[in-house]
Amino acid sequence: MSKNFLAFATSLIVGGTAMAHAGNDHVTLQCADAAMCEVLRQALAKTPALPQPLTLSLVIESQSDHALSAHLAWDGAQKGRGESMSLSVMDTTMRPSIIERFLVDLVRHSELPK
Repeated sequence: MSKNFLAFATSLIVGGTAMAHAGNDHVTLQCADAAMCEVLRQALAKTPALPQPLTLSLVIESQSDHALSAHLAWDGAQKGRGESMSLSVMDTTMRPSIIERFLVDLVRHSELPK
């Protein structure tokens, strides 16, 4: 895990925008934080090729120290969004490793365009 993840949980509360390319110049990622974009980029590298050009956005619906809800939205030749996913923890607060697993699962379950 990179040092960028130290700012990960803080960025969920503070907000902001980061952009990255998902392994090529034709798929753009939009996230609240560069560390989130990196996790998405790595997860997308394990999926079938996406149609290009494509903008994939991580939409944070709600967040707190103990819960996170989000979905992916895409814009390109096809527009759409994935199902919302939620995560809550009771015995701890959100940590970068928990958020990372959540984002990987979000990519896996979002039925991205083909």
